[in-house]
Amino acid sequence: NDGWWNWRIVGATFALPSFSTDGSIEVDWGDGTVETLTTAVHTFTNASPHTIRFRQMTGTYFVPTINNNATYKNMVVALGSAPSNMIADCSNGLYGCANLKSVDATLICRTNLNNAWLNCTSLTSFPFINTSLVANFTQSWYQNSSLTSFPLIDTSAGINFNTTWRSCTSLTSFPLLDTSSGTDFSYAWIANSSLTS
Repeated sequence: NDGWWNWRIVGATFALPSFSTDGSIEVDWGDGTVETLTTAVHTFTNASPHTIRFRQMTGTYFVPTINNNATYKNMVVALGSAPSNMIADCSNGLYGCANLKSVDATLICRTNLNNAWLNCTSLTSFPFINTSLVANFTQSWYQNSSLTSFPLIDTSAGINFNTTWRSCTSLTSFPLLDTSSGTDFSYAWIANSSLTS
C-alpha cells in the first residue's frame, strides 16, 4: 500500500460531515487539489466518478463519519485498501451509505463499530476485515438487506452485539463466530428471514 486510503465518490461536490484524528489527515481530491482535510465542501473540477484519497500524516487513527448525512450518504460507492498505519474507529462511519457496493478487506478497526454499516443496503458481500480490537458491534450491519453471506471475522473481544445483524434478510447462512466475551445479544439476528443454517 502507498499510504493512501482510496474512496470512490460520485457527484459534483463532497465533504466528510465530520471526522476525528489524533493527528492530521491529508486528502487528495483526485482533481489536482491536495490539502489538509477539513469538513469544508470540495467542488470537483473533473467529471464524476472520483477517486479521493486520505493519508495519515501524523497520529494513529482516522475516524471518517458520514452518519446518515442526507447530502453525502449516497455519494460513497466503494472503499479501497487502507494502509496499515491508518486504524479506523468506524462508529457511524458509513451509516446510511445505501450505494456502497464494496469494502476492501485491509480495513483495521479500533474498538467501536457502532452503526458502522447501518443501512448499507447495496452491499451483497462483506470481506474478512481486522476486527480483533472491537468491543462494540451494536447495529454494525443492521439492515444490510442484500448481504447473502458473512465472513468468519474475529469477534473474540466483542461485548455488545445488540442488533448487530438485524434485518439482514438475504443472509442464508452464518459462521460460528467466537462470541465468548459477549454480554448483550438483544435482537442480534432478529428478522433474518432467509437463514437456513
